Amino acid sequence: PLRRRGKSSLEKLEKTLPEAEAEEESATKVVLALHAAFFDKQKAFDDANKALNKVKHSSTLKVQTLVSFKRGKSRPSAWRDIANFVELRWVVSAEVPQERPVILSLEDVKGMARSVVASGCPGPNIISAKGQKLNRCVGAKPRKGAYLSLARQTAKQVLKHQRKNAPGPEPMHAFALLKAA
Repeated sequence: PLRRRGKSSLEKLEKTLPEAEAEEESATKVVLALHAAFFDKQKAFDDANKALNKVKHSSTLKVQTLVSFKRGKSRPSAWRDIANFVELRWVVSAEVPQERPVILSLEDVKGMARSVVASGCPGPNIISAKGQKLNRCVGAKPRKGAYLSLARQTAKQVLKHQRKNAPGPEPMHAFALLKAA
């Protein structure tokens, strides 16, 4: 009777063996799929974290009027005559917290502005740029550069002011010039 039981148990096991192998293979596939999904989600999380850090550590670019004294001219004797001694020009400034902004010429930003307008992205674009002027920007690293946030509207202004026949900044009243000085 033991041999019969052993033989019948062996036959039962042999019948269930293909099912068990199929179940093992299925479980292995599920584990591998979950493993791959975990790494895909981890990579997506890391990419999102890097993008967030770029946004956090980016300096916003704005088109502004730069007021400076004309070169080679002396300073005015009376401040009401200051308008004759200053020049106004368009520049792009990168905001730096608790410091003076970094001033860039329109020529410095022209290439970035073209790429932003061509991209068609409606929101601000985060651009990585290198240059000695940019070393004071937020999160700037000497070899990696700085992250700059350039909105499409600002990029269009840069390109508009860059044209040869573009008008210069509007003249300012003496009080506004005194505030700028």
